[in-house]
Amino acid sequence: MCASNTKIYPTILCGGSGARLWPLSRAGFPKQFLNLIDEKTLFQKTYARAKDLSPHLDPIVVTAETHKYIVAEQLGKLGGKANVLCEPVSKNTCPAITVAAMEIQSRDPEAVMLVLPSDHLIENQDALLDAVNSAFPLAQSGKLVTFGIKPTEPHPGFGYIKVGAPIQNGFKVDRFTEKPNRLIAGSYIEQGGYMWNCGIFLFTVNSLLKQVAFLAPDIYEFTKKAYRSSKQEEDFIKLEQQDYMKCPEDSIDFAIMEKSKNVAVIPLDIEWTDIGSWSALDVFHEKDHAGNSKHGDVFIRNTRQSFVRSESRLVAVSGLENILVVETPDVVMVTPKDKDEEVKDLVSDLRKHGRAETHQSLVVQRPWGIFEPLARGKNYQVKRIIVYPGQSLSLQKHKFRSEHWTVVVGKGVVNLDDTILELTTDESVYIPAGSKHRLSNRTRETLEIIEVQTGSYLGEDDIIRYEDAYGRVDNNT
Repeated sequence: MCASNTKIYPTILCGGSGARLWPLSRAGFPKQFLNLIDEKTLFQKTYARAKDLSPHLDPIVVTAETHKYIVAEQLGKLGGKANVLCEPVSKNTCPAITVAAMEIQSRDPEAVMLVLPSDHLIENQDALLDAVNSAFPLAQSGKLVTFGIKPTEPHPGFGYIKVGAPIQNGFKVDRFTEKPNRLIAGSYIEQGGYMWNCGIFLFTVNSLLKQVAFLAPDIYEFTKKAYRSSKQEEDFIKLEQQDYMKCPEDSIDFAIMEKSKNVAVIPLDIEWTDIGSWSALDVFHEKDHAGNSKHGDVFIRNTRQSFVRSESRLVAVSGLENILVVETPDVVMVTPKDKDEEVKDLVSDLRKHGRAETHQSLVVQRPWGIFEPLARGKNYQVKRIIVYPGQSLSLQKHKFRSEHWTVVVGKGVVNLDDTILELTTDESVYIPAGSKHRLSNRTRETLEIIEVQTGSYLGEDDIIRYEDAYGRVDNNT
């Protein structure tokens, strides 16, 4: 895309452990928003953007270990390829970008890195391409380049860039303030000369890593250890868990951009929306007569200007004003709408208190589909299992547990020792402990079963694999 021989490596940031799966799904979005993304997901739109900007390079994707199979599924639907780095737990954007820079540096020490969040809606692709081309000389000269959007309101959820003197095709950054409060943000807009930081960055990997090593040495050291001990598993690069867990949690904005004296900005005149918060999604919802947005099984009484979302059960609210209420199978969150951006801090605090919900989803991803625990008691467990079209679980057996499978949607093929069975809706099969078995979906429709496990031990590691289409014979994932 540029006359220089230096290559631009796109890096897509695709959520962390425990993060919302918006970029990888179309479920739960209002119709107005879905019309804007043309039957695609935000991740698919971002991937296409990356390929337009660097058509001959496979992007780097940084995602959570728990999201890796969804990413693979999305890439498969696109017929695309990527180098997928898996975080054992989300540590915010600075560690994620740092490990991506290390991966790129191992391939091309002179490379320029383009960071693209996957939860952005950008409707003017040509303008973005022009801005990246304009920023390229600045990045090659060693600057950390960010892209600035003209602010339309005193939004406390964005970083604010104080524009300085002209430099090449852009401007020096006099000051970078990450997420000021609404009062300070309002003063910036009144003064003029400020831009929103849109979260897209361009820099050489060497420039970025030098700044991280200088300004955030703990992040640099722990990510370096985790990256150097990473392992290739299936089609993924899995970062070493122990050192990555020790890495401080921080955004690139706080850790680097606010502190660095080597930042430049390129104005970006595009229609841009950051869909990284519930408030951002609220904009696309239809409102009732009192200004409320609803999704799912929701009952509202005497409530104004609020956002109420249910994913798994009835949510009833009364007497609220300007409040966000979000119910998921994992957790219920309630916060004032203007404090939405503090959710990341809340998640960080929960992680410090050892809450598994921050990095373990109830819905577990596998290369063949998903499973979701429904109930558990002494010596029994009930799961909902979905097998994607054309996919198959491994040929396996369990030492301590028996299983009973009942098909509720679709048609499945069961290998049970030397027998092959076909099951349709309402049919079931008993799998005794010690029997070799496999479940396959050979149709073009989703297969859904309810599995009841009974036995003295129900851990996921009670499994011996004999055959597996995904190369997992020697592990239990």
